[in-house]
Amino acid sequence: LYLAETGDPSAQTILGVLFENGAGVKEDKLEAVKWYRLAAEQGSMAAQTNLGFMFDTGSGVPEDNEKAASWFRAAAEQGSELAQFNLGSFYLRGEGVEQDAARAAEWFEKSADGGFIGAYVKLAELYGKGEQGIEKDSVVAAKYLVQAAEKGDGRAQYLLGNMFADGEGVAKDYVKAY
Repeated sequence: LYLAETGDPSAQTILGVLFENGAGVKEDKLEAVKWYRLAAEQGSMAAQTNLGFMFDTGSGVPEDNEKAASWFRAAAEQGSELAQFNLGSFYLRGEGVEQDAARAAEWFEKSADGGFIGAYVKLAELYGKGEQGIEKDSVVAAKYLVQAAEKGDGRAQYLLGNMFADGEGVAKDYVKAY
């Protein structure tokens, strides 16, 4: 508390987490938002991401997708894979930003480059379906699924198994499918 009150963004972020989850203190979403905002305004990537979630879900603040997208963007531009994924999801759905599947894919790719497994799967779905202006490319979809599957993602393993069974984007191979 002392460090947070003296302006330390790491302490402010941690205090926000404690209040958000009621860990060691009485749960207080408004107090969590207060501490996240103080840290986020100082550039704390974690606080920006957490504040984005608070606005996205309407937890401690009125739900506001534009503010959520803005905070996710601030963290995403600093390299937060989770914020990049969430910003990509906002672009895909047109929440808080204009719907733009190409921009969504760009943010998902940045998130995947950072190793965020969910981004690999989302990219595979985008390229596998070829919707919303994204050209269908089963080979690219398979590439992303391989990366997620190798990291242990069960959904990716299932989808990749189907691709091997059908020979879609990869050579048909029942052993690999199995």
